[in-house]
Amino acid sequence: MNVNLKPEKQRTITSTPQVCSAVISDDGRWLVGGGFDGTLRRWDLDWQPLEPPLETEAPPRRGKPSEPAVAEPTVELHEGHHGWIEALAMRDDMLFSADSWGQLRRWRCGEQLELDWSVEQAHDGWLRALAFSPDGRTIATCGRDGAARIWSTAAGVAPEKPSRSWQHDEDLYSLAFHTDGRLFIGDAKGGIHEWAPHDDAPRRRLNASALHKYDRIQDVGGVKTLAIDGDGKRLVAAGAAPDHGGTVQGVPLLLFFDLETGKLEHRCELGATKDGYVHALSQHPEGFWMAVTCGTPGTGQLLFVAPDADEPFFRDTKVANPHSLHFCSTRGLLCLTTTNKGSNGNGRRLDANGEYACNSTPIEFFRLVEQADT
Repeated sequence: MNVNLKPEKQRTITSTPQVCSAVISDDGRWLVGGGFDGTLRRWDLDWQPLEPPLETEAPPRRGKPSEPAVAEPTVELHEGHHGWIEALAMRDDMLFSADSWGQLRRWRCGEQLELDWSVEQAHDGWLRALAFSPDGRTIATCGRDGAARIWSTAAGVAPEKPSRSWQHDEDLYSLAFHTDGRLFIGDAKGGIHEWAPHDDAPRRRLNASALHKYDRIQDVGGVKTLAIDGDGKRLVAAGAAPDHGGTVQGVPLLLFFDLETGKLEHRCELGATKDGYVHALSQHPEGFWMAVTCGTPGTGQLLFVAPDADEPFFRDTKVANPHSLHFCSTRGLLCLTTTNKGSNGNGRRLDANGEYACNSTPIEFFRLVEQADT
């Protein structure tokens, strides 16, 4: 494992209004973002190489260093969702998007982004997560209604109903498929439910209750994200060890479970109470975990963590409220969706036109390069 890999910033693409999720296609060409306004956005990353920015030809302003002048790619806008597009999944030329009203959409992602089919009410309310099965022939969904469902990914005609549907007692947050076809589902109270494709009842429930707290009249936390390591032996559950409700605060937390025994093997805290939740998690081909945390407005972290370490070997605290992370191994690109500075609405002033300025999402691109410790 190379712990000398560090992120080197390449570019920023800014989306206005905000996107809450973003993915890069397998070939590294397309960036797709899901908007809080229900609009799907797509950028062509081949508009120019993602290398260090071109230098501006304009003379620098007196007293300030010159800023790089970088042309941004044209964005395509695709409407049709009714709420926040929080969940995206892309595989080959398939793109799936899901929103907070429960709609599921399949798109064909080629030179044109074309809607293939949609299921208007795949869930009763908020559809929170998507995950492709290992062979890509089905996709799992879960949501606020406590249901986890399996849908065909076949093109052409929308499925009339899911091929499987399992009901749970709690709001569901996260999904992860094992390569052997088992599906793991994380809920709002720290439960992780293991299902096999043809089961009528869960095989077992793993205990991630460290990610949940009942504070006065509020359930706080939950299994925000799930991932299975590259050798299929460990499940990682992420979120926070909540401190209190209201203005929610908690210590970002990773829990590592042995999948043979179901026992918790290791826990890793990733900051202080103000740092909030782990919102996204991905394993690098070198074996370490990349995570982003988001808590108090204006704060955030990008972290690299070895599997059994107690502390990250890399920490960047200059990213503002990152809420998704995607790594494209084809191009070696790490993509974060962050939040513009001054995003807190308290005391916000009107602009010259008498309107409140819209928040935006700086989408940050990094390459991981080897940097020897100094």
